[in-house]
Amino acid sequence: MLESAAHRAPSADRVPTLTEVVELRVVHPAPAAVDAAALVQQVLAELTPRIDALFEARLRGALAPAVARAVGGLLVDSRQALGASLRQLVEEAVARSLQAAVGDSVANPGAGRPRDVSEAGGIPCQPDAPPSR
Repeated sequence: MLESAAHRAPSADRVPTLTEVVELRVVHPAPAAVDAAALVQQVLAELTPRIDALFEARLRGALAPAVARAVGGLLVDSRQALGASLRQLVEEAVARSLQAAVGDSVANPGAGRPRDVSEAGGIPCQPDAPPSR
């Protein structure tokens, strides 16, 4: 049997023309034995950086509102506690000042009253009577 020119096998010494059908034999190498554990490790090593970045972004997005609410609550609580502490400190300071003033007046009975001599010109005056002219 004669083969037509279109289905003729090309010889090694000539180049086939565009009208000829050339059948190529593709040789696939035999698949190597696949180590499943090694393949899993390789895939995880490739995906871990992307998974970490994705997880971090989603976690930040999910936690941001909760963290903002918590910080807001902490600020309100801190302001209230600071205000209460400041009020207590002022009350204690005023009480000490009043106690010191009362203690001085007991030890020095005339310390809280006006002086007998007026500030202007050293003229003596009576505390209960209007100044004389």
